[in-house]
Amino acid sequence: MSIAPDVASSGPPGGWPRPPFDWPHHEEPRAAGAWACAIDTLEGRWLQAFARDVDPRAREWSVGPKAGGPFVPLPLARVARVTLGAVLKADVVPIPLAGLERDYTLQAADGRDLLRGRSVGHVETDHGLFLFGAQAGRLSLQRLLVPRAAGLSCTFGPSETDAGRWIVDPAGLRAALAAQRGKRMPRMGEAFVQLGFVTPQQMDKVLAQPSPRGRLGERLVQQGLVTPEQLEAGLAFKLGYPLVDLKRFPIDPACVRLLPAEQARRLGAVPIWRDGAQIMVALDGPATATALEALRPWPSLVTVPVYAPRGAILMVLSAHRSDDAWSQEAPWR
Repeated sequence: MSIAPDVASSGPPGGWPRPPFDWPHHEEPRAAGAWACAIDTLEGRWLQAFARDVDPRAREWSVGPKAGGPFVPLPLARVARVTLGAVLKADVVPIPLAGLERDYTLQAADGRDLLRGRSVGHVETDHGLFLFGAQAGRLSLQRLLVPRAAGLSCTFGPSETDAGRWIVDPAGLRAALAAQRGKRMPRMGEAFVQLGFVTPQQMDKVLAQPSPRGRLGERLVQQGLVTPEQLEAGLAFKLGYPLVDLKRFPIDPACVRLLPAEQARRLGAVPIWRDGAQIMVALDGPATATALEALRPWPSLVTVPVYAPRGAILMVLSAHRSDDAWSQEAPWR
């Protein structure tokens, strides 16, 4: 007679909030005992780990490379982000991405960008920032924690409906590329207004300021009207790059593998789709196109640049990485 394995309670872990939007869902069953999770450290390490408890109200967790240990103490002040392995599952309704999902950037106290990603929503408490990431198929939701003890700040980019111009399929991309031919390049201010990042009234006010210093995009960032991610999107849109939503676009895994992972991360680029002699490459900004052109990684193909936020590009690359920092000494020992 077979014996069913012990299963943990279906309730959420202590101290973790529900998603901040109306979505009928249930807790995915998991094996009793330590929680599977992925940990990004402040030192830039990534660990696939197990934690005895995942209470965000605690000052440190006991973590290890296996569910049965051995475990070592990990202060949450050393942790930039934790992703729980147990996900939330849709009862019937898919996750409502439109108008909710957006890029986020975690920054250190000195202003350095540490981590990026996509979140459908977030909740802030005294113990940390809780993020919720949609998985492929829109039927499951990851839970992420940025501990308050780590001292990080977070900025959010626009949602897809904020801009209303993000491409989600090959047909839309072909149409956008065809529409570029003979199209007048918008001015920088027009690009930001057309994308919905600023209102015409806000743009008029900025342009009317006396003796402006710096470029328009830089001034908009300095005044808090656009984020750095929106600045890159605006520059790309001005130059005619189609804006592609990598979360929904059907990416070709064979194309992703055409550029070595380390090189792709360093550049901020990922090939996503091939159309005959053309290869579409998502870039995190116009400056990346120059670096990619200098490499000439595909001499027999015509490289067609499209824009995607760096966080979305890194998420695509993360799906194909297999590095495991447990093969080296744990960084907090």
